[in-house]
Amino acid sequence: MTSESPDLLSEPDVPEALRDTAAGRAPAFGLRALGLAAALFLIVIGGMEAFARSEGIPSSPSDSPDGWARAFERALADPDAIALVGSSRGSLGFEPAVLAERTGRPVANLTINGGNGLPALERLDAEGFAGTVLMEAMERRIFSPDARGRANTERYLAVLDDPSPIQPLERDLRVWLSERLRTRSSRSLETIVQVARGKEGGPPPRTVREDRFYVTDVSRIDRARLVRRWVSRAQSARPMNDAEADALLEGLGAIEARLRARGGRLIWVRLPVSGEVAAIEEAKWPRATTFDRLPGERWHADDHAETAALECFDGSHLAPDDAATLSEVLAREL
Repeated sequence: MTSESPDLLSEPDVPEALRDTAAGRAPAFGLRALGLAAALFLIVIGGMEAFARSEGIPSSPSDSPDGWARAFERALADPDAIALVGSSRGSLGFEPAVLAERTGRPVANLTINGGNGLPALERLDAEGFAGTVLMEAMERRIFSPDARGRANTERYLAVLDDPSPIQPLERDLRVWLSERLRTRSSRSLETIVQVARGKEGGPPPRTVREDRFYVTDVSRIDRARLVRRWVSRAQSARPMNDAEADALLEGLGAIEARLRARGGRLIWVRLPVSGEVAAIEEAKWPRATTFDRLPGERWHADDHAETAALECFDGSHLAPDDAATLSEVLAREL
């Protein structure tokens, strides 16, 4: 019996140009097309990068766990280091450049936007840190369960525990590219396109410096929306009960004692808060039962004339100039 159906085990008729593909190898024209596409991509990105630099558009390093981990390791490497620990209130309130210049000491910015500083403080203690910790004393995060803030900080800490031997190299490469490229994000590309089209350009309303300080153009931010957000967060947060607070303070006291024994200092810094946010926080977390009980040294912005007058642009964060003023005053304590 005969059949006109092809033998499925025999080699089918394949055009000559595609025979390499059938044999498991990319055809020559495919490699050429791929190479051409890659070259065009590099030309376009290179041109946009050159244009951005000629227009003075700055790079904006990403505030990522990679950069945070590098700052953490630098803090551990220098016993004279100052570690800044906290949340976004500290990210915008501590000015690392001012603190470094005024004290002559290296400053590691370990603040985390949306994070809780306590897990980072615990990790510094576990690693034997012997420098100075400027710890943001934000009662809403310290004297509340703040599961979300703690989880966010744990995500950053996890980078330190990556077992891969090449992880530090990969991390440093990502940070290096982040600090130098103007075309690394969609927001940066949007700025470049706006400038190229003759529209008002400039950096986004909030950018991040290499030292992880948030530079904020408050004139381009919806401040009313942010005030509502922080008011809502303060209203919804649950203060710890007395037993929870006592247990927390006992643990913090042990950390402070070990740090002091190593020659270090733990300084709690209560940054300014304004308006309705301040009213809610002070009612729910009175100073006498929270800040004044923290172990170690304490510095409160309301106790100093130069910083007591500072107003937060959104009720919870300082503008860059005010952060510089506060850091000038704070540096004198160091």
